[in-house]
Amino acid sequence: MATLILDPTLRESMEAGSTAFLSCWLAAEGDYVDEGQAVARAELVQENVEVTAPHAGILDQIFVEAGERFIPGQALGHMVEV
Repeated sequence: MATLILDPTLRESMEAGSTAFLSCWLAAEGDYVDEGQAVARAELVQENVEVTAPHAGILDQIFVEAGERFIPGQALGHMVEV
């Protein structure tokens, strides 16, 4: 099992206390995704980035819906390996 989060190296570039915006999910709950596949898009301060799958598996649950703000390190979703 894995929790989907924004790449830690991207979070480091954000100012403390700032939030990001989840623009859209590219996969839906129950979809099979490959390792490294983009599953969501997020907007940082001045940059659009992709959230990628840490391994192949099923996107089991979405925690942050498209259009919602989130803080660095916050879980965006959950995956199950198959």
